[in-house]
Amino acid sequence: MWEGSDLVMLNRDETKFLSAVQAYAKGESLLSDKEFDDLKQTLRMQGSRIATSNQAKCVIDTGVCRITWTKDQVRNKVIYVPWFAPLLLGFLIVTELIPGVRDISPAILLGIGAPLSWKAAEKATNNFFLTDPLILSGPCPNCNQPSHIYFGDVLGVEGFKDTAQMTCKNCKHTLTVQRDTYRVESKPPEEAPKK
Repeated sequence: MWEGSDLVMLNRDETKFLSAVQAYAKGESLLSDKEFDDLKQTLRMQGSRIATSNQAKCVIDTGVCRITWTKDQVRNKVIYVPWFAPLLLGFLIVTELIPGVRDISPAILLGIGAPLSWKAAEKATNNFFLTDPLILSGPCPNCNQPSHIYFGDVLGVEGFKDTAQMTCKNCKHTLTVQRDTYRVESKPPEEAPKK
């Protein structure tokens, strides 16, 4: 337990990460740069709040600000609902038509059918509609306006692969989002030429 932290327990990798950060601040090195980057990426993929920077860091000289977004858990699950609902309904209708099965409690059938329908919905969505879907969300590093972005293809139409660019609706800064690291970097809006 880290005093002053809102996290109660840290796993082994999170403890190792924090120790490496503290050692680096003292001028020591516990991990090589590659080991540190790999550990940080592993923690990000696990959804650890330790390895993500939820506060923007800006460089005054260049005007570039950076922040780490997170995987939008809700939106990443909701994309499967259009297939899940009909599959579950179909499962319940089919079980109602099978003699002997209709005598089983609907709650038990729902308990069996829901996970099966969810897995089938994930497979159907990923194979027929979406390719490699990922939705990231977080604040703009300049103005904290909440935003989200979708990586992947939809119905064969190519979407963002590794890097995405978008414009913040509030401050009009260009945001560059990295799929693999979830890092967002902003560039100041282009100034109009002076006359």
